[in-house]
Amino acid sequence: MFQKFVLCACVGICALFSQTAVAQTSSPTTGRLSLTFSPQHLLFNGLHLDVARTLAKDSLQSLVLSPRFYSGQTRSLDEFTSRTFEAEDNSKVLGYGLEVLHRLYLSGTPHEGGYFAYGLNYHHFNVEFEKLGWARQIDAQGLETYHYRYRPFNEIINRWGATALIGMQRQLSPKPLLFDMYVGFGYTKSNISSSYDTVRYDVNAYDFGFTGMRVLGGLKFGIIL
Repeated sequence: MFQKFVLCACVGICALFSQTAVAQTSSPTTGRLSLTFSPQHLLFNGLHLDVARTLAKDSLQSLVLSPRFYSGQTRSLDEFTSRTFEAEDNSKVLGYGLEVLHRLYLSGTPHEGGYFAYGLNYHHFNVEFEKLGWARQIDAQGLETYHYRYRPFNEIINRWGATALIGMQRQLSPKPLLFDMYVGFGYTKSNISSSYDTVRYDVNAYDFGFTGMRVLGGLKFGIIL
């Protein structure tokens, strides 16, 4: 519940900030390159960066490369998925990903106004956790024995997806700070290999190994270069 409260507060504060801090100038910055990040993904141990470059000077199209990195405990994600979490799980994730988008600016000016974007993405996750299970052990006499105790497991996830977004960008004061708010849909397909007796990380659309349609939305902050 705490993580949900933090996320909702972040969205509300950022939305209010964007309304009060938009630059009042009629001549927005029009650099070809921008760099932004998504603060909401930090709740899921993820760092999402967007590097966008217009295809040509004064072009209303850009190519967006979005590298993603994941590292840390999965407790925040467990809250959003209602997954049964036990302190002894010691679950943690290490992962990476990349999304490539084609963005079309609709307002006649890059980095200021509405846009439409679509593209593809790929993610790889290695989730390690502990659960009760039979573990093989060699005793001092060299005999093979089995003990029922907490033992390590891991889940390997490879996820492919497609995304379509509509968004709104605003330049903040002082320039060249940039605010981006977006919503959209995506489809993901995950292949999961688990050493546990059941797959654990495919509960719902928030989860690392989800397969199906997803509703997307969020905020980004950055700078125009």
